[in-house]
Amino acid sequence: MRWTLTALLCLLILGALGCGGNGEPSGIFGTAIHKGTRRPVANARVVLLRGEVQFAEVVTDSSGKFSFPNLPADSYTLVVTADGFMESRVGVTLTAGARRTVTVELVPQEEGPPADVPITD
Repeated sequence: MRWTLTALLCLLILGALGCGGNGEPSGIFGTAIHKGTRRPVANARVVLLRGEVQFAEVVTDSSGKFSFPNLPADSYTLVVTADGFMESRVGVTLTAGARRTVTVELVPQEEGPPADVPITD
């Protein structure tokens, strides 16, 4: 009986901390990378939408990593932007206590000719 109460208490504590059974925090974790070179993109803005409403926002670190820990189960959209890259959107469905890891590939913007150089045939 005592063991059962201890096990139940541990499960309640893990649930309150937002952890799955493996001790990892639940939520969405990822890396923003350059699609061509596969290198991390630092200082990218990552917005987490829940429906059409902004739920949270972070900036990637020097390794392109970002995290949204302890999220409730729901469907989310990651909107990732960075200077010199096109916007990227990724849908993520998160179940209760789950940990999702995503890699977001950012496509470089096409560079045109400099504005002060005339285009001739």
